[in-house]
Amino acid sequence: IPDDEADGAGKKLTLFRCTMRSQQKWWFLSEADEEQPGTDRDIDYYQHKSKEHEETEPPAGGWVTCRNSGLDPPPRLQSVGL
Repeated sequence: IPDDEADGAGKKLTLFRCTMRSQQKWWFLSEADEEQPGTDRDIDYYQHKSKEHEETEPPAGGWVTCRNSGLDPPPRLQSVGL
């Protein structure tokens, strides 16, 4: 997030897919922990449970707000430069 933004200035957000213990794949939009990214030390803002056709690239819509950190409405993603 750019330093001149009023909310969240200077935060680095990460978009990643995680395979859960159940073998289901979820996408997360998070502030990843510097030392242990992809763990419960991350601050998750939004999540999306992948369908099979969404496992290689994150979907534009269908994101769910994480109750402790994210704000409604969840974002709609747009692919740029891929």
